[in-house]
Amino acid sequence: MPKIVIPKSELPALNGDTQSYFVRFRITTEDRNNSSYWSPIFQLSASVGYTPTSLTVNHNSGIVTAAWLPVAGVSNYDIWIAWDDGTNPNTWSYYGRTSNTSIVLAKQTGATKISVRIYQETQPIEEFAVFKIYETLNSPV
Repeated sequence: MPKIVIPKSELPALNGDTQSYFVRFRITTEDRNNSSYWSPIFQLSASVGYTPTSLTVNHNSGIVTAAWLPVAGVSNYDIWIAWDDGTNPNTWSYYGRTSNTSIVLAKQTGATKISVRIYQETQPIEEFAVFKIYETLNSPV
């Protein structure tokens, strides 16, 4: 019986609701002239759990830099940012997804503090506590 091994880095983003991967496949010939129908969708459970740690946030002349250490098995990170201007503290918004371990952004006008959260990439893009890797709250800017 043939065995197929898919590297973890090639799997799709984890589903945040079910904490699992959803995969399906099809078999093709080497010359790619013939292929099978798509398989049923399989759900592969993932054992995930992080203890959030602080990340480094620096600021200089209106430029904010956040950096963190790479995490084994995580190829993409979802970034959430909250600016505090004194009126709406900690209103979180999705900043983006990156494969890098740092971001550089311009300080929001009037902001005095920034909070940053880094999550393992998930679908849908939401804040799932079990996937939170790094967090720094109310860092002055």
